[in-house]
Amino acid sequence: ARLCFFLTVAKFLLLAIFKRMEEAKPGLQPSQEDGEKGKADKRLRSAFGCSLIAEGGILLELPQICQANAQTMFHRFYMNQSFEVFPVEDLAPAALFLAAKMEEKPRKARHVLSVMECVEFRRRKEKYVEESVKLPRSMKLRTSVLFRNEMLLLKELGFRLYSSMSRSPHRYLVFFVQTLQTSLEAQKLLAQKAWAYLNDSFRIDLCVRYPSEVIAVACIFLAARDNQMPLPLSPSPWWNLFEVSDTDLETVALEIVAMYKLKIPTWMPQAPMKSTQWVEIVK
Repeated sequence: ARLCFFLTVAKFLLLAIFKRMEEAKPGLQPSQEDGEKGKADKRLRSAFGCSLIAEGGILLELPQICQANAQTMFHRFYMNQSFEVFPVEDLAPAALFLAAKMEEKPRKARHVLSVMECVEFRRRKEKYVEESVKLPRSMKLRTSVLFRNEMLLLKELGFRLYSSMSRSPHRYLVFFVQTLQTSLEAQKLLAQKAWAYLNDSFRIDLCVRYPSEVIAVACIFLAARDNQMPLPLSPSPWWNLFEVSDTDLETVALEIVAMYKLKIPTWMPQAPMKSTQWVEIVK
């Protein structure tokens, strides 16, 4: 039994390596191949999927770090995969299901699917009935799809989860605030506002494009501006203490501000799945 287990894991690892080698070849990005409407459409779909994860995580009573990990995996998956092939509403529950296991807060597959189904009905402004006949898939089939999507996530991420998730911006933010402020009251005000900015920042793919320290510092910068808290600028700006450049700070802060201008729809219609490609990857 152990030999079979190790052979299965080795098979998936080899498949992940070969897939990475194929993706290294020059060519169009998945979004360009599917003819999506550029970066704006991709960002909108990403924000929509992460909002589903956040709402489902709250209903499942999962900690914030678990929701952040799920959103990070969600963004990492779609860095190389297409929204046209893999619908957001199918990958969001899988990311949340896997992240709950990672943080040792596991939830049953049935509970995850029921909560996400409830979120879907609420956003469509329809009355929710568990295992409703309005959905084309039964609970058994949806559970099978959830497990397959979980395996898709693991294969796409190369089965490497903890190395990147351990460097979440949440783990830096409180320490940075304590370093900058000596007053407990000031620390609390600044940390609360920065924490809110940080949670919202996971709606876009900053977490896979910038180091965690840069994102944490940008959120503190925005929080200090909102609370009108002066932070030291001499002999050098305070963000240089954390080895963050002026350019990165400005870029990330502007992207977070621009994120609030996104008009995220309540519900987006399911994209048609290309079953042949889906089956090839799941094999």
